[in-house]
Amino acid sequence: MSGTNLGANEDAVITAIPEDKAEDLVEVIINGMDKQREVSHQPPSQAQAEAATSPTISIADELAKLANLKEQGVISEAEFQQMKQDLIKRK
Repeated sequence: MSGTNLGANEDAVITAIPEDKAEDLVEVIINGMDKQREVSHQPPSQAQAEAATSPTISIADELAKLANLKEQGVISEAEFQQMKQDLIKRK
């Protein structure tokens, strides 16, 4: 995975999806973690306080579900890419 810093786990291998998709997934996860760190240093807004009390699903979980649907042939590559971009924009 060139260009992606996995930290201490640089030897990690994702074999369930193509390398370029795995790199995209890792990048999304890392960006999400970075955003979470930024948010954790700010006092919670009303919306954040309400969100903290409701169950949340991580973007990684959502991407994994989408990847599974694509592998099963339920959605196309184009649909997967569009849904992935929608998830990224939403977060």
